[in-house]
Amino acid sequence: MKLVRGNGTRDIGHAAPPDEDIVPAHTAG
Repeated sequence: MKLVRGNGTRDIGHAAPPDEDIVPAHTAG
């Protein structure tokens, strides 16, 4: 899950809120 932080952050962000906090820019853009 952490391996795809920039690949599919949006998909993982929904399942893992901590990922969204790590890459807020990637999730927004």
